[in-house]
Amino acid sequence: MATSYTNDGNILHWRWQHSTLEMTTSYTGDGNILLWRWQHPTLQMATSYTGYGNILHWIWQHPTLEMTTSYTGDGNILHWIWQHPTLDMATSYTGDDNILRWRWQHPTLDMATSYTGDDNILHWRWQHPTLEMTTSYTGDGNILHWRWQHPSLEMATSYTGDDNILHWRWQHPTLDMATSYTGYGNILHWR
Repeated sequence: MATSYTNDGNILHWRWQHSTLEMTTSYTGDGNILLWRWQHPTLQMATSYTGYGNILHWIWQHPTLEMTTSYTGDGNILHWIWQHPTLDMATSYTGDDNILRWRWQHPTLDMATSYTGDDNILHWRWQHPTLEMTTSYTGDGNILHWRWQHPSLEMATSYTGDDNILHWRWQHPTLDMATSYTGYGNILHWR
């Protein structure tokens, strides 16, 4: 059971293990969101029920395709990944457009590019002994994320030119505490 407290409410998540179901429930005081996953040799089906509809996700395993379909009662969103020695290409087809994402493998860079026909979003990760730096370039700015490894802290900082968001996790025998500080508040998560 993992609980998140933000001073204004409680969000309770728990997972019930079952031979075929892995059920996670989130309670926010006003509703329940029930998620469960049904294991199948070829399908990995996760269903979300919020009281007014069902969202059905499943993955069909294939030698070259990993196909995930989401059905909400009004349409289908088909995602698939085409395996390639240098490209990891995932395409989403909704009937009106295509979003093509691919990843170019490099010794120091893990670069993923998304092309929607009107712009490019370039993400890459620079490996470093102590830093794991991910930069996103959209043509108008850079978002720099990096993680500093520490024996007891796992600190990730995001710098966008106007502020810093510091996340760290303090390992404890019974608590897994992650705190986010943005200069005006703290969000404490513990498990």
